[in-house]
Amino acid sequence: MALWTGLAGGLIEVGIAAARRQWYLPPYIVSPQLVWMIPVDAVAFAALLAFGLSIVAQWKGVWRHVRAWHALFAFGMLSAAGPLLAIPRLHWAAVLVAAAGSATQLSRRFGTNPRTLARQVPWLLGAVVLLTVVVNGTLMFRERRQLSALPAAPANAPNVVLVVLDTVRTESLSLYGYQKPTSPELEKIAASGVVFRSAISTAPWTLPSHSSMFTGRLPNEMSGGWRTPLDGTFPTLAETLRSAGYATGGFVANVGYVSAGHGLNRGFIHYEDLPNSAGATLVASSLGALVGTEDHVRELIRYHRVLPRKTATQVTDELLAWVKGHEGRRPFFAFANFMDGHEPYLPPEPFASRFGPPHSYEHLIHDPTDATRPGKVDTPKAVIEEDRRAYESGIAYMDHELGRMVAGLREDGLLDNTLFIVVADHGEQFGEHRLFGHGNSLYMPLVHVPLVLSFPSRVPPGRRVERPVTLRDLPATVMDLAGLRGRGVFPGVSLAPCWQGGVDAPCSEPALISQASVRTFGLVRPWYPLSHGDMQSVVADGFHYIWNSNGSQELYELAVDPAEAHDLIDTDAGRVVANRLKALLPLP
Repeated sequence: MALWTGLAGGLIEVGIAAARRQWYLPPYIVSPQLVWMIPVDAVAFAALLAFGLSIVAQWKGVWRHVRAWHALFAFGMLSAAGPLLAIPRLHWAAVLVAAAGSATQLSRRFGTNPRTLARQVPWLLGAVVLLTVVVNGTLMFRERRQLSALPAAPANAPNVVLVVLDTVRTESLSLYGYQKPTSPELEKIAASGVVFRSAISTAPWTLPSHSSMFTGRLPNEMSGGWRTPLDGTFPTLAETLRSAGYATGGFVANVGYVSAGHGLNRGFIHYEDLPNSAGATLVASSLGALVGTEDHVRELIRYHRVLPRKTATQVTDELLAWVKGHEGRRPFFAFANFMDGHEPYLPPEPFASRFGPPHSYEHLIHDPTDATRPGKVDTPKAVIEEDRRAYESGIAYMDHELGRMVAGLREDGLLDNTLFIVVADHGEQFGEHRLFGHGNSLYMPLVHVPLVLSFPSRVPPGRRVERPVTLRDLPATVMDLAGLRGRGVFPGVSLAPCWQGGVDAPCSEPALISQASVRTFGLVRPWYPLSHGDMQSVVADGFHYIWNSNGSQELYELAVDPAEAHDLIDTDAGRVVANRLKALLPLP
């Protein structure tokens, strides 16, 4: 009964997951490997129930009253609950009623002769195996066909590697003057290329920022949001390089918003997001996700890691293995997303102890019960420092893997002809402006990010660019440095003149930051600046101007007030500057 109900319920949920992917319904973690992960997960839960029922049935006197239909009803409830939980916005009461109805019909149909189900188990198991073989076989065939169909690449076309350090803010990197040695490997990369001291992200959270780096567009121009994926309106960097004959591969740790289900895989022939791990399998099904991600459960078992997330080591291994498979055949574009700087900050040893005692797990900033306190202003400084120390340890771990990636490319003789880019999608707040985390404001801790370019044959070593630049210019920069300017049309300009020319050389555009409102997003708090409406900002002429659709404005002079503690918007001079900068924004 456990096998039958687990496999049947799992297959039904696989169908729902396929529908979610087709219609872009949340959630978006819809890896092809769910065809076997969900049934395995469902069977595991059914097996646990079977074990529990078998223990209960051994108690003296209980077994006499247990009938097959009792057990089948319990299995049916469990089996039906999984697919029902996978249906978006279905109320929990409706889930219980519908599951009870399904379980009742199942127990009536097979309750008198449950062994009938045993004859169907091999067929259900065969269906799971067949689906797995077909899906993975199709993926392999499609990848080989797409590789063989690539046009010839231009002679001497360079490789391109783009590494995004998820949630890494500039002020926590020793490369940018931080007192702790958090980024020695990045410093070595920077010594061989150019460092942008004032790179500005286009958004304070993952999906729109990545989307801008891939398309050159601002978030308000694109579809990507909290509940919508990036659509196919604008060409991506991967699509354009692929049309120029590049092999394209993506390797991501952030399966929350960089997964294929969010549209960032467009143009990649090979894309690895959800790992084939026990943790990822546990949360593959809706029931598993409900149990495995519940904060009280994680607190009870003292396990706070994000189960489907990959470590920087796994991402690096995947990228280097893929690169080795394409070595020498054609140029490649490899994209990597590291996520060990994102909360919960739990890097492995020896990095967890790099800057002090490892995280005690007693206080995690991501705890929703803690987030209900306005601004978390009553969070003890020791707790904030503990989280910040763990965050910096995570950065040091990613930095180490960054060095291992560079060493692997150098070993294979690929580094000299590779444009290597390291950037962050956004930063993190640790109490600045009474805020924590990200995605809730447009202050500099969230939008001031690292940017380093290394390309031995075309980028001079040891250069520094002080003037603000915007990450939306990355696609145009890649096409320029790769010698492919005529191959694709991206808005923005190449950043190459920033280090090639003098002080007055044209260098990027005004660093615009655009953020759609998150008022409908479940984790919004009333004290978040973003809770009051859509926001935009611009960094230009030494100032940071912030506009909110509710009518409020802010202005900070970054050179003398990098912490943005003194708002100049109510001064006469400030209003003059604000009006000038406001005219640069694409306001509705």
